[in-house]
Amino acid sequence: MSIVLQGLTKRYGSHAVVNDVSLSIADGEFFVLLGSSGSGKTTVLRIVAGLTQADCGRVLLHGIDVTALQPRDRNVGFVFQHYALFEHMSVADNVTFALRIRHRKAQGVRERCDELLDLVGLSGLGDRMPHQLSGGQQQRVALARALAREPDVLLLDEPLGALDARIRADLRVTLRRIQRELGLTTILVTHDQSEAFELADRLGVMSYGRLLEVGTPVELYERPRTEFVATFLGDANLLVAECTPGGIRFGAHTVPSPGGSGKLHGVPRGKGRVQLLFRPEHVTLRTEATGAADALIGPCVVTETTYAGSHQRLRLRVADGRGTRQLAPAVSFGQQGAEIHVLRSSCEAESLPLASGQEVWAEIRHTHVLQHPGLRLAVVFEQTRFGDVAAATAGRLARHAHARVLLLRLDQDTPGGAPIDDRAHALLSGASAIAERSIARADLPQALCAEDDTEVIDLVVTGAPLDGRGNVLAALLGTCGRNILMAGDEPSEMARPLVCVAGGEPGRHDVEFAARVLRHVAAGVVLMTVVPESSGPAETERRARFMRRAAASLEAMGVATRSHERTGVVADEIVAAMEDGQHDLLVMGTPLPHDDGRFVSSGVVPSVVTRVRSPIMLVRYAPDGAQAR
Repeated sequence: MSIVLQGLTKRYGSHAVVNDVSLSIADGEFFVLLGSSGSGKTTVLRIVAGLTQADCGRVLLHGIDVTALQPRDRNVGFVFQHYALFEHMSVADNVTFALRIRHRKAQGVRERCDELLDLVGLSGLGDRMPHQLSGGQQQRVALARALAREPDVLLLDEPLGALDARIRADLRVTLRRIQRELGLTTILVTHDQSEAFELADRLGVMSYGRLLEVGTPVELYERPRTEFVATFLGDANLLVAECTPGGIRFGAHTVPSPGGSGKLHGVPRGKGRVQLLFRPEHVTLRTEATGAADALIGPCVVTETTYAGSHQRLRLRVADGRGTRQLAPAVSFGQQGAEIHVLRSSCEAESLPLASGQEVWAEIRHTHVLQHPGLRLAVVFEQTRFGDVAAATAGRLARHAHARVLLLRLDQDTPGGAPIDDRAHALLSGASAIAERSIARADLPQALCAEDDTEVIDLVVTGAPLDGRGNVLAALLGTCGRNILMAGDEPSEMARPLVCVAGGEPGRHDVEFAARVLRHVAAGVVLMTVVPESSGPAETERRARFMRRAAASLEAMGVATRSHERTGVVADEIVAAMEDGQHDLLVMGTPLPHDDGRFVSSGVVPSVVTRVRSPIMLVRYAPDGAQAR
């Protein structure tokens, strides 16, 4: 293998920008690291080059451990996104700089320069200065300079990112041709999926510092294993569905199970929730319910058509999609029913013209099924009455949602490996899986952050006496960016929840997460907003619009909803509503944190949590999308 990475980890403070990345790249392979901004892909590249030191892990190049070597001793060529040319040097001097400082013979340097300029398509331009070249030409100079030393490995950090579409397309052809001619092992970092597909022999997809999947472009596009990869690589229709003996069911619709009999990625046939994936180009539209009847869904209504040159894009609203949780494409807040995207050729569009509002049937020609990870709960357990209540509350949710549980035992004296007692396991019986950790109380925030780096925690479940809840929540909210369920004084069925929202973008997060959880434990909810007495007509109408959309979103997830509005002091009205309606669960959003991450210690939430004895679920607003990982 040309490149072997073993357990690379790089942290800045408590944040792991690269998290235990291991990878092997074969001789002569063109490997692409793909991910969104901040995923850690460039940091991996810089660790390979020696420009950044990993906190732990090893880098091997052609079997030699280079982890401790300086960049100049690794024989690696590096091309940056923004060229990094010497502006005061000619093209030829830029290309041969590394050779000249190593005192190569002048004749050999000139010959090598001519060869490289010819290779990258810049023959005859050696005397020009960088400012006399276009962006694409400057990047070709940077590539020639990286190749001048005849490196063992070529590293490319988004080299085409600053160029326009036509130049990028031309340079992709040049890059692939040069790599094949030289047989040079190459790693390219990019966030452009089309670029990755065109260039890669294999690609790896990164998110939040983790290397999620590695495979050929065809494998990862057609048969991804994770939700992120399925939706990141191209357009996708991805729905939460049920694997039944008759096929894959979502809402009122059932489509054939892919792949014949046996297991679907660890899900036994005829059992369990799954994620159903079908690409927009794998849908055929018909005006009547004809064709492969078992693969037809509909009727559907065309809501939008878009001309895209050689293709046409369409959005369809599935008439009977109530209760379907749609992961992709993203649904609008308040949208009723499932929506699917369709991509068809211009020839198909000509043979069957369609317009918005027209009714059609959709035949799904090819599907792929992923195992649905479901909710992951972190239960903070201590051998007190409040620890028992927290475990019992989490156990009810885990049984109904088939959730996975991480049990964190608070043990002040013997952290490290003591088994959780049988009582905790009994309270959590019914969870799809239970993992255990034993930690000191003081280490809880750090333990939650470390677990979240490995796999996202959807909900932290804990308990505390009424007068101690504020301190517990302040400590958790200030260090752990997760949603929190504070158990009540006694175990709760959570069958009569009150969802209190203020409106606006944070309120949308509250409603969407509440729908994801409550659809498993409650037949219906009361959705409430409190209008301050000082609110004018415009504010009142804005809240009313939000409440209508929020109720529609809950109903679309199969949660019956009754809306309610109160006027007065917000905290007082929430407490009164909980008592008046005999609710056994309160759901509300947390205040936005200070710039330094500290929990706001005054306001509605601190006032409510010390006055309501029922369980309280606090939904953390995550504008960067981390909550949806």
